[in-house]
Amino acid sequence: MSKRLKILLISMAIIMLFASGYGLSAFLYTYKESRACMAPLVNGPFLLPEHKPVRATPLTITDYPHPPFGWDKKADLNFVTPDHQLNFHHVRQKNGYPEFWFSRVGSGKTLLYSVIFKENLDVTKFELPRRTIPGFNQGKVYAIAIDEFSSQVSIYRLNDETIQFDMIIKETGIQADLILDIAFGERDIIWILAYSYGRGHERAIYAVSLTTNNVVKHVSENSMIIEIETDSTGSLFYTAYSAEPDKGTKIVHVMDGSEKIITTYTPPMEAYFMVPTHLLVSDDDQLWLGNVFWNPKAGYLYDLRVVIPPPLFVNKNMRYGIVVESPSPQEVTEDGRVWFKSDRGLTWYQPNTDKWCMFTTADSNIVKDDEGNLWIIYNNALYMLPAEETKAKG
Repeated sequence: MSKRLKILLISMAIIMLFASGYGLSAFLYTYKESRACMAPLVNGPFLLPEHKPVRATPLTITDYPHPPFGWDKKADLNFVTPDHQLNFHHVRQKNGYPEFWFSRVGSGKTLLYSVIFKENLDVTKFELPRRTIPGFNQGKVYAIAIDEFSSQVSIYRLNDETIQFDMIIKETGIQADLILDIAFGERDIIWILAYSYGRGHERAIYAVSLTTNNVVKHVSENSMIIEIETDSTGSLFYTAYSAEPDKGTKIVHVMDGSEKIITTYTPPMEAYFMVPTHLLVSDDDQLWLGNVFWNPKAGYLYDLRVVIPPPLFVNKNMRYGIVVESPSPQEVTEDGRVWFKSDRGLTWYQPNTDKWCMFTTADSNIVKDDEGNLWIIYNNALYMLPAEETKAKG
């Protein structure tokens, strides 16, 4: 083939590429996406549309460390060693700088870190009782803690002037062995999901008023409460798992003291199928149960949508060989994507196109700041995906 003919054929191919509407930018985007997204560990689909498991042949490949392609590395978190696992909680603005909040358990204490991102990292460490959960609401930082001796639940709030946690409620009247989850409602209400060994392994939700110190207890009959969330109006939602009489995960809306079951998800009976229990109510009030159900408007019963889980969440397991994970929905971005955390890695899902992409093996929460940037931890470093990458298209 002559050189002139080769040039002609290449030119025709480029013209056809643009004429087809695909375009060079789309080609480059597809190439970029193929680098960003991880492959599943099994051959073929693992779940049928009816949510019935099918036998799948595990691949011989192993998940190698997969950095978040397209994310910007912002800082090494060298104030802890890599073997100290950090929990990533929140980002807020302080004096014009982003302030990141992390925690870990060490030496019988919960160590809470404030990290202000300037030219260098400005790190402040707080030592709190071992059984402490931090909370963040409207620019304020809280700590809900259990006293080691009395098992009383106390509530602290950070004083941004003294840089100390002040105890605002010494004794809430709640006795617990673990704080499982917290959420913030309207009128200075903190919802606390507490677990008590001594009361028949009771899991109860308490509404605590920060202004009156009044406490109201809420228990779900015949079910085990797993997680709690609130929407933009302060209404409470929770997930609960029930073994009898209707086995499965139910989503319950609590409003004005009364309950309304939104849906109940009955999982396959196979032991290697992890029951979806993780709940998200997003900034725009979308409601997600793991990666199986979602509702564009939390609390609205008549628009519940089913999601077909992909094989991406099939992971290796010492006991069963393989297991179907139940990922935790973390954030919803302006472009409609939903971001999930699982043991295998972090994933996004686009409901408009039914596209899934597991983009890193990072073991991190996904945190969105007030400007829409996404943040994660990978390999003991802080990474950011700029808000421009998740803007609504067109």
